[in-house]
Amino acid sequence: MCKTKYPMLRHANVLAVCALTSLGALTSTAQELIYKEDFETDGEAANPQRYTTVGRDVYEVDRIRSELNNPDQLGPIYWAPNFQVSYTGVPAPTAARRMVMAWDLAITDAEASPALLDLFDSSIKWLLNNKAKAKIVVAGAGVDALGVLGARLTAAGHELVADDTTVVEEQITTQGDMLFHAGGGSRGAKAGFPMLVINSSDADDVLTSSIGTATALEAGKGKIVATGHPATGGKTGEFDIAAGSFTYQLLGDQLPANPVIVASFTAVGEDPPIVRPLIMLMNSTNDTPAGTVFGGGPFTGQSGSRFFGGAGMNKWTVPEQGDRSLTLQPINVRGKTNLKLTIAAAGTFLDFEVSSGTRGGADYLEVLVDTDGTGPNDFERLIFFTPPASDKKYVDDATTRPEKPTRLGLEFKDVTYDIPAGATDLIVEVRSLSTWWNEIFAFDNIRITSGTIVTPPPTVAIARDGTALKVTYTDVLVSSPNVNGPWTPVPGATSPYTVNTATGSGLYYRSSRP
Repeated sequence: MCKTKYPMLRHANVLAVCALTSLGALTSTAQELIYKEDFETDGEAANPQRYTTVGRDVYEVDRIRSELNNPDQLGPIYWAPNFQVSYTGVPAPTAARRMVMAWDLAITDAEASPALLDLFDSSIKWLLNNKAKAKIVVAGAGVDALGVLGARLTAAGHELVADDTTVVEEQITTQGDMLFHAGGGSRGAKAGFPMLVINSSDADDVLTSSIGTATALEAGKGKIVATGHPATGGKTGEFDIAAGSFTYQLLGDQLPANPVIVASFTAVGEDPPIVRPLIMLMNSTNDTPAGTVFGGGPFTGQSGSRFFGGAGMNKWTVPEQGDRSLTLQPINVRGKTNLKLTIAAAGTFLDFEVSSGTRGGADYLEVLVDTDGTGPNDFERLIFFTPPASDKKYVDDATTRPEKPTRLGLEFKDVTYDIPAGATDLIVEVRSLSTWWNEIFAFDNIRITSGTIVTPPPTVAIARDGTALKVTYTDVLVSSPNVNGPWTPVPGATSPYTVNTATGSGLYYRSSRP
């Protein structure tokens, strides 16, 4: 199988030999694709119908407000093909500058250090891009409940006004020049003006970090991290934060891409000490580097342009069965062996809650099979995605594959499971439920196969290229000074690989499995 007319060629002290690695026994049964659903057309509307759904619907923002009276859901929320939805994913990058701060709004002027307040002032100047006398809209707290920070903003000449919650999200910027988010769910998440966030429980809802915790601690020294950034106001080194123990609104453990950590801090008496962000900035598209919201962006990597998915699926009437579903029509697999189901799956990773494992329990994406087509009572779970623990907000399939779980993200990933032996009329059903507009599951390219994948053996071919040798290969190119090895990968090699015959050193080459 050596694909060269030079099975052994010596030239200018270079010895190249074409060889194959030992692959072991290969099955002669090639894998057969029995069925594929890629969602490139609407299979429920097709004739013949390819699948049915329960609970299918799409609620865009206007419909969420008019029919559901739910302004917290910035939408869309849906169980439908993506081509019927305005946007599938989490909007990104940030629409304007963002600043997130670990702080307790109850801290007074006497308790906060002057150095910390000076740093707050310079960070706000960056946030407002040096705008003077800004009108700052306060969400989730009264304007008198901001403690020393509110007093600091007023002393700087800014005006604090209460958020008018009757103003819809798309028009929130008409209220002022900046939003101070101290609560209010997703309020301001997509707003096109600067936003300061001091609220752990809403961190994920406003797309600044994974959900944080309000934690009682005494802050030790703060430390400037982004030395030279305008938000530091020229400050460097360490500084005091506040005297005493307070309940700080901490950021979540997972941060967005390209954050600027202006300053960090540790807690007094913590062993081992944990370094936490004190002030974090998220840049908008007109800054360098451009930032993204936490968990933000569209889904990518689908097989074509279309897929199926769901978001906020408990925010409108949930079907009596307890979740939403998509069921393929029976697939004839009689006499087929080594049956496998492969599905491409994706999901956001913001604030999913662990499912109880039963229908209607919190957040999950589930794939079930009925191997003889006799009805729903015979469905058995094949794949189950839910968070692996209550403090983990992403989802994986550790429930059904604990030895090697797949963690979902915004890029579709294939997962393959064995279908129980003896299947005849195979029915595949996908079920799902999630609880917020940015908690989204998606799936695509469902395939049923039988047989075994036959992987072709690695190949190597050698040809002259002027005074050099060109080695074309598959898999990994390895070399050795001895024909019997040991073999080591050729650093940086890509096919075709050129061997300089003027400087060669009598090496043997062959291709090998990774």
